[in-house]
Amino acid sequence: MIACVDGLTGFPNAIETVFPKTQVQLCIVHMVRNSVAFVPWQQRKQVCADLKTIYSAATESEAEFNLELFAEKWDKQYPRLSSKMCKV
Repeated sequence: MIACVDGLTGFPNAIETVFPKTQVQLCIVHMVRNSVAFVPWQQRKQVCADLKTIYSAATESEAEFNLELFAEKWDKQYPRLSSKMCKV
């Protein structure tokens, strides 16, 4: 079983207690929404478009490459964005 959660503290532990074989992962929608919370609205569209290249990649290596490109472009302005996406 796979459970997709929004990052509430304790929720993954509760699921794993009741269903020990469950793989718990964070919901990409919530991750993106939380990641751009501090990005000014004028830049959100471009940041979200660049984030989409990461989470829509066909392979893990392609996603890692896109994450590197994202970090090169945005880390000077928003250094925590690329590190948050590493938790996907």
